[in-house]
Amino acid sequence: MMKRLVWTVALAFSLVLAAGVVVAQLADSPWPCAHQNLQRTGRSPYPRADRPELLWTYQAVDKVLGSPIVGLGNLIYLTTPMYIYALNPSGQLLWSYLTLTDAVGGPVQADDGSIYIVGTNGDIYSFAPDGSLNWRENAAANASFSPTIGPNGSIYIGTKEYLLAMNPDGTLKWHFNGELAQYSDFEAAPAIAPDGTIYCPCKRMLWQTAVIALSPDKEELCEPKVFPALKQITPAIGSDGSVYVAAGSYLYALEPDLTEKWRTIFPGVINSSPSVTKSGDILVVCSDQWVYSISKYGPTGRLWKYHLGGNITASAVSDANGYIYLASPEGQIHALTPDGDLVWTYNLGEKVYSQMALGEGGELLVGLVDGRVVCLGATDSGNTAPSLQRGTVWPPKGNLSTSFHYTVDYYDPDGEAPRKVVVWIDHLALDMTLEQGTADNGTYGFSGTLSEGIHTYYFTATDGRGAWVKYPSDLEYFQGPEVSAQAQVKPKIFLVLEKETYRPGDEHNLYAYAKNLGDEPIFVDVYIALQWYDGQTFLYLPDFSTIPHPYASKLLLLADEQTPMYKVLSMTVPSGLREANYAWVGALTSYDTLEVLSFTREYWRFTSH
Repeated sequence: MMKRLVWTVALAFSLVLAAGVVVAQLADSPWPCAHQNLQRTGRSPYPRADRPELLWTYQAVDKVLGSPIVGLGNLIYLTTPMYIYALNPSGQLLWSYLTLTDAVGGPVQADDGSIYIVGTNGDIYSFAPDGSLNWRENAAANASFSPTIGPNGSIYIGTKEYLLAMNPDGTLKWHFNGELAQYSDFEAAPAIAPDGTIYCPCKRMLWQTAVIALSPDKEELCEPKVFPALKQITPAIGSDGSVYVAAGSYLYALEPDLTEKWRTIFPGVINSSPSVTKSGDILVVCSDQWVYSISKYGPTGRLWKYHLGGNITASAVSDANGYIYLASPEGQIHALTPDGDLVWTYNLGEKVYSQMALGEGGELLVGLVDGRVVCLGATDSGNTAPSLQRGTVWPPKGNLSTSFHYTVDYYDPDGEAPRKVVVWIDHLALDMTLEQGTADNGTYGFSGTLSEGIHTYYFTATDGRGAWVKYPSDLEYFQGPEVSAQAQVKPKIFLVLEKETYRPGDEHNLYAYAKNLGDEPIFVDVYIALQWYDGQTFLYLPDFSTIPHPYASKLLLLADEQTPMYKVLSMTVPSGLREANYAWVGALTSYDTLEVLSFTREYWRFTSH
């Protein structure tokens, strides 16, 4: 009994100690590591204003190749082949440390303030925020990318031989190269999913490139995804768990278990990690001098491309509003709308090979080959973004021959015409044209046929100064219209009179209903006409003053259903008619054409007695 009591007390004490342990995780700062976060999306949680402004530059002693980071307290850390630097938010030097370790991958910061770097000679450093050295170890193998801090506090470092997991105090937690030592060359930083799964590029059997999925305790969770031997590039992870991997000229979208969802090919080689924007679209930069935007739904959703020039190596980054920032190799920063329209450019005057970082005030930091670190601030130009309202498609159902009409209302409070208004049908952009009103306050439209199936759509617009808007803003897209294959359509209109014989002055009312005897819904226009005794026909249309009108243009007839009966026309029988038979004539035509689908006539007799 005493032994059980002692054991219980000891267990309780150990649980209390465990609950009090603080695990160092990635710092909760604006840009604590390359590509901003463990999923390597390259996306800032903060927006930028719409104009660039040079805030400061700092001159380091050598070229800046790795990504600067914006750490706790908005302090900035960066590495060159010889030094690590710490700058205050104004760009003034706080401290530097001579490492001679060629830490080209850049630093990373934990939430306890510790800064970690690793060099190509295998030296691993941990610094306190004041620049004092916590510890230094050697991995006995070169490492070309920055360390990664996992959710469990482990520091992951890829080397030529192993993927290492280290404790925050510098002791080795584990190393991994596979049960059969089949993996090597962990030369790209891993991406880590929110559940802790580590997705790491490496070499497999020396002649293949692979992406492996490991648990935090180095268990291989599934079969690797294998490619021909190519350069390893850090993957990115989307919000739905998709893993985006660049391999040569291909971009792969993989499920969390590394099975392939889709792939797409580009004219050039992908040089840097993919980025994932707010909307989930993927950005890749290629050696063919173009930047491409691909929908998360696959290669059929290739959204746009932008010519940047040169053999691009720096990944795209984006802000909280979806705006995109690109660094050209020749030293220009380009800002694009989420649709790929240029908003502004800024010439830095020197080649750029480092990744970019964004601060919480929208500051954009980039390192240059000449050793400068440049900080571009963000200023508000006073431009007011336009608005989009009442976006819709008509009809909501149809078949392969139906012309679907998309409309949206555009308004710019500054009185500016848009650069473009776009409807995105199934994530493909189609330009809309002004149909009604003025360019800055009007209705824009697009018409076209669609393939079979249920489609999606949304609208975007960019004003004359680069302000961008999406409709709907709170949904990814609207669903519709529904398109079916050509089907049997048998619409019919029925005309009904109150009585058969009328005299001068009598109120003459015509009622009607319609029925679709086919197997597919159809939209029709309705026409009603009065045929006089001499054969002359006077055309009457239903009253359009009440919208929607039951008998008007764009009447939807459901399959095998009939509409209620409506009074469609009313008149007073005029005097002077001969005693004879007359006819009301009704017709249904297909929407927006005069092709007669159904025709019927209802006779009545006029008498003067």
